[in-house]
Amino acid sequence: MTKVKKIVAGVATVAGVLAFSGQAAHADATPAKTAAPATGEQTKQDTLAEQVEKAPNVVAAKDNAAKAGQTTTTAQSTATDAQTQAATATDQNQTATQAQSAAQVKVDAAQKLVDQTSAAQQVAQTAKDQAAATAAAQDGVVKTDQAAVDTATQKQQDAQTAYDQAKTAATNATPENIQNTQGQVEQTKTAVANDTKTEQADSDALTQAKSDQDAAQKTAATTKQTAQTDQANKSTAQAVVNKANGQVDQDTTNLATQKTALDTAQKTADKAKDAVAADNTNIATTQNDINSKTQDLTTAQSNLESIKSANSKVIQAMSDRQIYKTAANVIEAQIDRFNSLKGYTPNTITLPAGYGEALANVAKLTDKLAADKAKNAANPGTVSEDELTADQNAVDAAKTVLQTQVATNTYHSNAADQKLTFSDITNLNNLDDETSDNDAKSIQIRNELSMFTADMINQIRTALGNTATSVSQGAVDFANDVAKKYNQDKWDVSQQHAHDVAAITSVASEPKYGLNSADNYYESLGNGYVNITPDSNGKIAGNVDQLKEAIYNAIKDMMLNDQDSNFLHAVALSGQNDPTATSYVGTSFDGLGQVHFEIVTDTPAYIPASSNFNKDVMSLEKTPTPGVADNLKDANYLELMKTNASANLKAATASNYIASDEGKAQQGALDDAQAKVDQLNADLVQANTQLKTQKAQLATDTDAQTK
Repeated sequence: MTKVKKIVAGVATVAGVLAFSGQAAHADATPAKTAAPATGEQTKQDTLAEQVEKAPNVVAAKDNAAKAGQTTTTAQSTATDAQTQAATATDQNQTATQAQSAAQVKVDAAQKLVDQTSAAQQVAQTAKDQAAATAAAQDGVVKTDQAAVDTATQKQQDAQTAYDQAKTAATNATPENIQNTQGQVEQTKTAVANDTKTEQADSDALTQAKSDQDAAQKTAATTKQTAQTDQANKSTAQAVVNKANGQVDQDTTNLATQKTALDTAQKTADKAKDAVAADNTNIATTQNDINSKTQDLTTAQSNLESIKSANSKVIQAMSDRQIYKTAANVIEAQIDRFNSLKGYTPNTITLPAGYGEALANVAKLTDKLAADKAKNAANPGTVSEDELTADQNAVDAAKTVLQTQVATNTYHSNAADQKLTFSDITNLNNLDDETSDNDAKSIQIRNELSMFTADMINQIRTALGNTATSVSQGAVDFANDVAKKYNQDKWDVSQQHAHDVAAITSVASEPKYGLNSADNYYESLGNGYVNITPDSNGKIAGNVDQLKEAIYNAIKDMMLNDQDSNFLHAVALSGQNDPTATSYVGTSFDGLGQVHFEIVTDTPAYIPASSNFNKDVMSLEKTPTPGVADNLKDANYLELMKTNASANLKAATASNYIASDEGKAQQGALDDAQAKVDQLNADLVQANTQLKTQKAQLATDTDAQTK
């Protein structure tokens, strides 16, 4: 960094003293006069004395002596002022500190001005010194002249003394004395004449001294003015220097700020560069790890397939155990339902007379109203307002029949269902291990709720002459997976006023279902029917009887009190939209107690050929035989028990093999191989997630580096 000098302007001043020491020379001091009688001689003497006193040279000498003293005093004062002014100036030159090269130009210009000022001050100092020398010389002249004046004064005093003596002699005048006195007078005249000449010379000397003093005064004044001018120039130069130094300071500060910013930017750039390098290293490391794990996974999967082939017996046993345990659960739910129907009033839903025709009419009229509104939307005025009003009136009139209430449509509780309890309604959706006792109980409840729903719906469909629906494993699973999505989304239909279509379509698109996922083609949703108060954590706990009551009332309202939805729920539940099509129903409850009825129609429009939807039907045919009180004598009951025993036996046989040493060994080998595959899959998911994060970080750091 260029070093910048600070310049402080200053003038070296030599203290010089202009000394004038002359005093006023006076020739006007005369002794007091004694009055005496005037005589001719006395008068003559008096006239002589008066002439001496009034002699021009004496008067001029007196005046010049006084003025010389005054001039000397003024010159001394002026010299003292000049000395003080010169002594005040000090050298202020000093070396400047650092500044930017841009300010150096200004400093150089200021330095040049200072140099010029210093030169001018040097000239002034020389003039001052010369004036001081001249004043000193003049002081010597004044002193010499003063001595001459003093001599003239003494002579005058001597003359005065002689004059006084002459006057005294005249008083005592005798011829001899007069003669003597006359001689003395002549001598005095001669002396006075001589003195007059001397005084004239002294006067001329004083005049010359005054002239010299005037010149010295002018020189001193000129020197003072020059000093003042030099001081002003010095102040101006110093102001320029101060301004330049201020700019230097500012430029230095700016340079320091810029250097700090540059250092910070450089550190940031270095940090960003290091970050990018670290990111690339991390990415390379992670990618290598992914490549290695991918290769390991391929090997592990191949090993798993080999183990599966070598241990097919235990795999079959595991499959059988699951299949027959599920079958046993279904049969047990059927047995529970059989028992619940025996000895208790069955629940039924009766439709009012003319319901089928009215529902069909509502559907037709609703379609016409929607079509007419669509026409007007495309081309305003195509359908008149009167016709639209007539359409709406026709729909409302048809709804009146559908809203006819039937007194017998009341839910009947079942003591057996009241004993079947659950601690958290969401557990009916969340199955962690379907072989556990808790999950087996949840499966039983799920299946029983779907069967009860199918029973209610099929009473309606039978009354309308439509094809009955069935409960399939796929429909039950589909309904509960949709409820799980509602739980995840915290979807409250009372606030949203709509179905969670995203949840429905998301589940429908899952590979295990493969249903048409373009829209909600499946769900009818009821809210506010579970008559259970949640605990402080919002958890709903209760029994199956309470849930069946909620199902019953929801279906009844959808069939007989659905005017706000133009009875579209009634159309869906009754199968009126496709009366002859096969369908599957599943029922579930979410964490808010909302009841979901998912009906999947078995046509390619809903279940594509590539779908994996499970259509295995759970039978509802095994119901109590009328008039047979003893279950052991009821063929339907015995069939259920036989089927249940067979399923449990097969499940137990499979479980026994899995628990055998051979089964354990095969299971252990399979579990280890599967665990290896699962771990590698999990590691790869984590590594790929990490790689994605690292690439995002690289993009961020690269962007920061380019800024």
